[in-house]
Amino acid sequence: MKNQKTKLWLVLSLGLGLLLLTACGRRQATVPQPTKELQSQKLDVSQAQQQRLLAKQNLLASFVKEKMVTNNGIYTAYSSTSAPDKQPLAQRAFLSESAGLWLQYLVGQGDKQQFASFYRATKATLFQKKAGQFAYRYDPQKKAQAASNAGLDDLRIMRALLLYDLKYHSTKYQQDLNELAANYRKHLVKSQGQIVSFYDTKAKMSARVSPLAYYDFKTLRIVEGQTKKDRQIYRQQLKLVKNGYLGEAFPLYAAEYDGEQGRYSTKSLNTSEALEVLLHLADVHELRPASLAWLKEQIDNQSLKNSYTVSGRVADHNSSAGNYALAALIFAAQGDQRYYERALQLVWQQQVTAQNAELFGALSQPPHEVTYSFNNLLALLATQRSTQEK
Repeated sequence: MKNQKTKLWLVLSLGLGLLLLTACGRRQATVPQPTKELQSQKLDVSQAQQQRLLAKQNLLASFVKEKMVTNNGIYTAYSSTSAPDKQPLAQRAFLSESAGLWLQYLVGQGDKQQFASFYRATKATLFQKKAGQFAYRYDPQKKAQAASNAGLDDLRIMRALLLYDLKYHSTKYQQDLNELAANYRKHLVKSQGQIVSFYDTKAKMSARVSPLAYYDFKTLRIVEGQTKKDRQIYRQQLKLVKNGYLGEAFPLYAAEYDGEQGRYSTKSLNTSEALEVLLHLADVHELRPASLAWLKEQIDNQSLKNSYTVSGRVADHNSSAGNYALAALIFAAQGDQRYYERALQLVWQQQVTAQNAELFGALSQPPHEVTYSFNNLLALLATQRSTQEK
């Protein structure tokens, strides 16, 4: 009799477990282990050039570690004229964008301890437990998170975790990845695969618009799943971005897609976001030759500006090291060593080399006495493509 009761209890327990798995299956779907395709191939520059780049990279990395990285995050900017806590929020804030880029750099450098430590700090500062996402900004003075995330930044952090587990053959961050990916799909992936920009935890609403820069295809291919339906969604996303092509006369892509209205925006392009689109397409071998030719022309003429209208007219005549670093990453993805090195040369022209300068080692443009984490971190990631160990 006792054995029969035991068997009955086991059957009921197994049945209940299966029901729970079925009910929660969609949310608890496991992110598959990444393959080596996620890793970026190293470019084989000359040994002399590698040493020159490594010296510049180490100098900048030292500045970032000493002046910008804190126990809670990375300052958005650092000024030589005032302490970070005296600067406006736009400069002193900690961004999930910076966190993701720095984590990717750390895993590329093989800094396991720093990676683990900084990721813990990122979770403590930016993670929104109820929504299972990272706030896009944290104000260290008010100790307050922004209400919403930024989808691309969450993907950057997820890519860093995937790269860590791939590099060290571990499952250390599998649980975090499962949670982040599930909530990303729940809040940001809409009908026909459209990815919206953010989820607001206070309003409990997702954004309407879909920035084309937010489609990080290389990461999406992993975190969205491997089923037939998942693959179909991925193809829809790729089609959505490619259909935003502005044309051969100006071979970039619209900034946004509005799913409710079914149309692409005609607002001016932020060049960083426009180049993110090209980088994500290059990552999966979908970059148009015309787009690559346009980018090469800007490098040849040193004329990559910060904003353009959709007709190709310059809307902001300033330029930034971050955009040239993105260009270098695009050329690296294409395996174009010549233009990769040309773009990097334009990045490092902005490094402060005066040893008595407060910004020594950082990237900055005189007469401005400020350096931005976005430019610095992208420069580190781009240069790392030719300096990291194979």
